[in-house]
Amino acid sequence: MYIIEVIPLTILPSSISQLLTYYFDQKLEKGSVVEISIGSRKVNAAVVSVTPLEQQKIMLKNYGFELKKINKVVDERRLVSDVQFKIANWIAQYYQAPLGYCLKTVLPQFLLKKSYPISANADFDIKAGQTLPAPLFVATKAKSSIENIKNLIRQTLKEKNQVLILVPETSIIGFYYEELAKHYEAASIHSGMAQKVLSEKWGRIVSGETDIIIGTRQALFIPFHKLGLIVVDDPSNDAYKSDMTPKYNAVDLSRKISRINNCKIVYLSSLPLVADYWGIKNKNLEFFDASNQKRPSVVSVDMVKEIRSGNFSQFSRDLQKAIESAAINRKKVLIFSPRKGYSGILICENCGFFPKCRDCSVALRLHKVPEPIMTCHRCLKSDKVINACPNCHSSKLKPVGTAGTQKIKEEVERYLESKKYAAPVILVDNDFVETENQEKEVIDQINQSEFAVIVATHKILPLRYSQKFDMVALLNADSMLNWPDFQSDEKFLYHFEKLLDFDPEEVIIQSYNTDNTALMSAVSGDRKPFFENDLAARELFYYPPFSRIAKLTFKHKDEEKASYAARVLSEKLKMAIIKMQFQDLVKIAGPYPALVGREKGFYIYNLVLKIPVKMRPEEILKFVPPYWSVDLDPRQVV
Repeated sequence: MYIIEVIPLTILPSSISQLLTYYFDQKLEKGSVVEISIGSRKVNAAVVSVTPLEQQKIMLKNYGFELKKINKVVDERRLVSDVQFKIANWIAQYYQAPLGYCLKTVLPQFLLKKSYPISANADFDIKAGQTLPAPLFVATKAKSSIENIKNLIRQTLKEKNQVLILVPETSIIGFYYEELAKHYEAASIHSGMAQKVLSEKWGRIVSGETDIIIGTRQALFIPFHKLGLIVVDDPSNDAYKSDMTPKYNAVDLSRKISRINNCKIVYLSSLPLVADYWGIKNKNLEFFDASNQKRPSVVSVDMVKEIRSGNFSQFSRDLQKAIESAAINRKKVLIFSPRKGYSGILICENCGFFPKCRDCSVALRLHKVPEPIMTCHRCLKSDKVINACPNCHSSKLKPVGTAGTQKIKEEVERYLESKKYAAPVILVDNDFVETENQEKEVIDQINQSEFAVIVATHKILPLRYSQKFDMVALLNADSMLNWPDFQSDEKFLYHFEKLLDFDPEEVIIQSYNTDNTALMSAVSGDRKPFFENDLAARELFYYPPFSRIAKLTFKHKDEEKASYAARVLSEKLKMAIIKMQFQDLVKIAGPYPALVGREKGFYIYNLVLKIPVKMRPEEILKFVPPYWSVDLDPRQVV
């Protein structure tokens, strides 16, 4: 008889142990998978430890309950490696997430299917911890990324180690794979891959047959044969942060995996963010500038002055001249807008009514796909465009607000037609480019055109690894700069630097507030004053990197209940902080409704905690009820 400790591959309430104890009449392998009963539920669980009954008799006598027997063995092979246990445990502790669900996230779906015969590398040796060099941040243009890591890759492979290149999106995998697969045994890994294909590639990586692995977040969970180098492309990309539980950040996880494997880690990006600058300044991050970037001419245009001078167009006079020049010289123009769709909202000029989503507290936005519709950007529900105001029955309905990509495309076409210029105007956003085939068609159209105007949202940014545009215009810059979040300015600069990766000769930024410090930094090219000012402000208001942020979120269909639960937790946390004498260490903001206070029928309230970097979050988060969502290091605080 054996006492078996297991991790259930499901979510357990945080108030109970995440490690459960059962018994079985056979000795089981650590990492094998069994079926257990939790109440009336039958769930799979991974075996963590196996101890003969004789060694546990004294402990069992102290138990106030009777042990249950394991229902059955699902797979007696060692499917879960020590490394995967270690990764799941770290995610659970660092992000305060259920351990079982973390382990389920780490394990690939094919693992429990007998048709895919693969087991964990039982002989994998986690090396004893040693001092590793600080991570290296390489400032590089997107197109030069491979060139700047070639020597590191060669050296790593020469030492018989593997290389992992982590990318934020599947669309970027091809850039690395097509080049590196010419010279090395390479494999691509992403969540959209068929399970059979994934299992075959997984097996070759675990056995050491594959030298270079290029993949998205899922690639981090592989128990590598011998990992020697991790390269993280574009580490500030939001796609690295999981929206689902567990809400981990793959960049932070890559740092942990580098420690587990005692391997080097390199970050590739065009611009360090404020926290990176702080790390470089304090020698926690090495820095190498390999960008060699000849900066283009960057001009900011004050749209308030444009209106005062009688120009009510979406395009400033500078932009109109630049488009004309591009037409004459047969060049390509990128017009970038943060907003997709046609225009902002439809408003009644008589009473001020505007259509809202029935399930979300946001206005419906106008789209043309191809007929006009009103769409909610939160739940994606759509309605027909109304012909009369339901409030006052007036027919005076007018689209107002910032133009989206569809309206910008229409205006470009009208402008070119008025000047007698013939050119394709190509729209690149999530409404019109949804599939891989559509993306290929867009790329072909861009490549085949001498003169073209591309109107795009963030959807265009993965193409910066291969495409060049002679002129780039950034419209609606204020919608990025005015976002109510402490990171909005640096995110603007981050996206601006990505636009520079298209190698333009000229950049035009249109704004209604040209005195913004981030915008002025974009124009001047000098980032240091911005970083220093932003760091000073963050230190003053106790924001990262001087603290960690935990965003606590509660949702309920009844607004009163949502508000009440938020107030109760706020008071409970304040009392706990006083009792533990953490008043000078932990700060609470809120409760307050989320920026979008109602989404998909649920009212949303947030509490934001600012916690010391060296403090264990569970010291304060243990007071948070299990029905609250906890997001550590969130992408945004609102």
